[in-house]
Amino acid sequence: MAVLLRATFSLLLMVTGAHASEPLPTIALTFDAYKSTYKVAFPILARHGLVGTFFVEPQQFANTGVKWHHLREMKRWGWSIQAYTHDNLATYLAKHGPEAVRARFNEVKHALAAGGFEVDSLSVNQRDWNGDLRNLAVGIFKSVRSSSGHGPQSYPIPDPLNVDRGSMHSLSDADTIEMLGERLKDLVTHGGVWIVVLHGVGLSGDQRYSISPLLLEQFAVLIRRYVSQRQLRATTFEQALIPARRPVPLRILH
Repeated sequence: MAVLLRATFSLLLMVTGAHASEPLPTIALTFDAYKSTYKVAFPILARHGLVGTFFVEPQQFANTGVKWHHLREMKRWGWSIQAYTHDNLATYLAKHGPEAVRARFNEVKHALAAGGFEVDSLSVNQRDWNGDLRNLAVGIFKSVRSSSGHGPQSYPIPDPLNVDRGSMHSLSDADTIEMLGERLKDLVTHGGVWIVVLHGVGLSGDQRYSISPLLLEQFAVLIRRYVSQRQLRATTFEQALIPARRPVPLRILH
């Protein structure tokens, strides 16, 4: 009986302690619809046991070089495949009206669903996300990775929860591993959620929208180190918006 009581009390400590602990600092690596995500970023993250979220638009596969079999392979490794739209949605709304916007949302979501992907999130191309567009997305998407004139924001829909200003960051070749290391250290120290946006990796075009494979590799090493020490959670965009609790060491009281 004494052994049973100690075991029961230990279980209570584990359960109640987990709920009383602070949320675990969280990072989500998110990628836009570039072929380099599969060819360059995917193998780099796989080497370090990390996953990402890939926002794609099937209607643009011919232009972006993304292939269905690429997405299925990434999904098998734990990546999240979510919806992307290349449209300037505010302009699209003004020109075509609300029903056309909802039809556009459903078009990209259903195209991915037909390919075997469960889609809950949307990423928009332009910094034009607003309340009207958000209301039109209700019932179609649960969360939106977006930017507006008021700073980077992410909205779980229909409950508005803005990720704090500065918590969403687009990487470019202006970033260095020292800068990213300091930002990561600050996240682990103070907590919160960091949504990292990567437009391309190793692209030879506009460096404002691409980072080098070396920088991503170095960044992945730092992330993996904190994850291994159970100081950080690295997950998909959708999961990052759901708080996770720090593991609490279990003590057996005699």
